[in-house]
Amino acid sequence: MKIENKKEIFDFIVIDSGLNTKHTKILPAKYKGIHLMYDKQQRKIIEDSDIEDKIGHGTAVFYTIWKENKDARILVIKLFDTDMEISEKLLIDSLKYISNKYQGKIINLSCGLSVCENEDELAKVCNLLEKQGSTIVAAFANDGSISYPAACSSVIGVDISLKCQHIYDYEYVESDVINVRACGITHRLPWLKQEMKRVSGTSFACPYISALIYRMIKQKNVKTSICQIKKLLKRFAKKVYGYEKIDKLPQLFDIKNAILFPFNKEMHSIVKFSHLLQFNLKDVYDSKYLGVCGKNASTILNTKDLSKDYQIKDIDTLNWKDEFDTIILGHLEQLEQIIGKKYKKELLMLSKKNNKKVVMFDDLNYKESIEHLDNVYVPRISNRNLPCNRFGKLYKIGVPILCVTGTSSKQGKFTTQLKLREKFQKMGYKVGQLGTEPSSQLFGIDEVYPMGYGSTAYLDGMDEIVMINYLLNKIQKKRPDIILVGSQSQTIPYDSGNLRYMPIRQNNLLYASDPDGFLLICNYFDDDEYLQRNICFLNHFNAADNIIAIGIYPFQEDLQWAYLSNVKKEVEFKEAKKRAEEIQKKFGIATYILGREDKEIFEKCISYYTE
Repeated sequence: MKIENKKEIFDFIVIDSGLNTKHTKILPAKYKGIHLMYDKQQRKIIEDSDIEDKIGHGTAVFYTIWKENKDARILVIKLFDTDMEISEKLLIDSLKYISNKYQGKIINLSCGLSVCENEDELAKVCNLLEKQGSTIVAAFANDGSISYPAACSSVIGVDISLKCQHIYDYEYVESDVINVRACGITHRLPWLKQEMKRVSGTSFACPYISALIYRMIKQKNVKTSICQIKKLLKRFAKKVYGYEKIDKLPQLFDIKNAILFPFNKEMHSIVKFSHLLQFNLKDVYDSKYLGVCGKNASTILNTKDLSKDYQIKDIDTLNWKDEFDTIILGHLEQLEQIIGKKYKKELLMLSKKNNKKVVMFDDLNYKESIEHLDNVYVPRISNRNLPCNRFGKLYKIGVPILCVTGTSSKQGKFTTQLKLREKFQKMGYKVGQLGTEPSSQLFGIDEVYPMGYGSTAYLDGMDEIVMINYLLNKIQKKRPDIILVGSQSQTIPYDSGNLRYMPIRQNNLLYASDPDGFLLICNYFDDDEYLQRNICFLNHFNAADNIIAIGIYPFQEDLQWAYLSNVKKEVEFKEAKKRAEEIQKKFGIATYILGREDKEIFEKCISYYTE
């Protein structure tokens, strides 16, 4: 008969930097101490008895818990030695080790990870410990970011609030990240040698909450389940921040065969990269009044590189009995104004009548939303989708981020992103991507924040940063090798005379993503002074010279205007190359021609990130 080893049970397990066992403030305390470390040869966690604190942090945390609960059985676990940095693997493996050998009613972690690549694995072991009867209380990082394991759902995550002035004052937060905001005043606590040090921060607010929870458990004689603990914390909190239910982001439905209308700028990339779509693009339609029906898409796009060419058809001749399940409707406002016909209303009605689904780049009004809720997808984002009660906390993204940005609109930035995506994937890299074009998810791009022309993202300011950062973290959870992000229009203001010159949303995207590298797209005709301002801004954005390359959009402005776009004349390669050499010589940044030297651009990006 197999006899299982019984776990040693403690009231508290304090995971930190150890303990100054010779400090006179500590000498009366009773405790058990172990040191956990990772043995590379044995490839497993081992323990010894050396718990001597070489930092002071663990001593202060232990004392805070012990002085309030002197009869409690405490296990001190030393996990780091010379600084407060802790590896993700060591933390996860140590928690697994603890779950097999020890049990603590309260596990105090006044440390953690600002970036967690294996969030699911960490959450899994925290869930296990919670099911075994342990309540993990963890401090958020002092830099204000979302950190782990404090952000895990089975952990009581502790932040600080300036509104709490007494050590046992706290606010309870109903959210998917933060649980408690505790007192952040300065404490005088034992440190190294016989020193008493004044300290503050989440690390030293956290043990007060651990001690408080322990007393609640004893007084109320409740089971140490996370739900019961949260109920008690909420009941006795100085203030409660209520949870506001958020709506799920719109989800793109499955598409097998689709048609699109009209063939305007937003649709060009769909036709150019039809081979990257997650479905079959069957036909392309436009209005007969624009003079493009009957022509081939390749003629209008002035390219021979289409994987599949399409003859533009008249939308008035559309047979709704044809074998397509979805119609993709681009922006229609300008077309309706020019033609004087309400295409949007008509096509929505016909789609519903003929049981067809609709992907729309324009938003629906309230009446349309009610009538077509079941068959229409719009990539709409509003404050109803915004995570609540974050108090400014953002995720730090641990995956390399490459941002494609530019000096103006209509430079092929989205085309460049799709080319990079395709090349990375062909090389076997797992690509995560946030698109800012409404068509993004048609290509299998993970998340979309549609902030360009006709935007259906109804957020601004700080809320916009929180939302984009939230979407990037969703992508990060899929553990890609790289994340691609693409901006809209320009990076810095053209002028200060009108709000349309202010790239506020573009800057919010940069703040939310904090890219590791930039691919800057410029026009052939951009002057050196304006280009230099763009370069300086990006280089100083996060204090790093991280412009990987400059791509020249080789077209010259022609002062003619048409519905499809303002007409541009392609510059001869020789002239474009001459301009590229001038830019590279002046600014010391590798410069290439878009469409002609895409391979070189990609190889430069690969080189940058692999180095």
